Amino acid sequence: MAIDKDLILKLRGLSHAGFADCKKALEETNNDIQEAIKWLRKKGIAKATDKYALKDAKEGGTWVKKDENGIALIELNSETDFVANSEGFGTLANSIVNTILENKVDDLEAVKNLKLSSGESVSESCLHLSSITGEKIVLNRVKYVSVSAEETASCYRHTNGRISALLIFDKKFDEDLAFKLAVHYAANSPKFITADQVDERWVASEKEIILALLEKENKPAEYRDNIIEQRLKKTILKETLMEQDFLYDTSKKIKDVLKELGASIKIAMFFALGESR
Repeated sequence: MAIDKDLILKLRGLSHAGFADCKKALEETNNDIQEAIKWLRKKGIAKATDKYALKDAKEGGTWVKKDENGIALIELNSETDFVANSEGFGTLANSIVNTILENKVDDLEAVKNLKLSSGESVSESCLHLSSITGEKIVLNRVKYVSVSAEETASCYRHTNGRISALLIFDKKFDEDLAFKLAVHYAANSPKFITADQVDERWVASEKEIILALLEKENKPAEYRDNIIEQRLKKTILKETLMEQDFLYDTSKKIKDVLKELGASIKIAMFFALGESR
């Protein structure tokens, strides 16, 4: 029997079960959504669905880890920081990261269907932990980036996992320095890597904010355009990684450090908890 992919996705949204499990459930129930949910519940796959489907998982954490082949980055969510700080939650997150590294997968739905060392899929393990903690547990997003032998990779998990970052450089250099650059990147969380990446919509939004502040400050109208440009320039420099003072040597900017190394950043990415939902 042919199973419509949209129907599988609908069942996944209702049950939070894995793709393969939803497909099997629909096959067994002649494409009847309600019967498929019952089938999943009977199998123990969707036993937490009814209770947690409408809850909002806003807490949790981010995790990042690398090996010789690549870097894995995830955001795993719970409803409270109490559960997010529990041993079981951290164990699940680390297991997911390790499994992504082993399988080199860079797709959220594919990751949810990966088997963990426990024998359960990622989706099943999240649901299992939900049934234990009484909270909704959601794998919100994932990223896997491969690293070549000629590149340097670094990563850092900052402030109890509320931010995790990765950097990949185009040449080999000291890993301790690469780690410090990753720490700087995570700690500062700039919006842009270089000034030419500045988004026009972001600029327009910042100008609106600055103008509103100037009006509140009762600045004369004839000076506002000049003040806006000056403040905008400062904000852009603050939000651009290459223009920031290096955390470990404030006499240098990040661009100076990289120039001395003869290196450039190929990939820069961080997940901040709750940033993408």
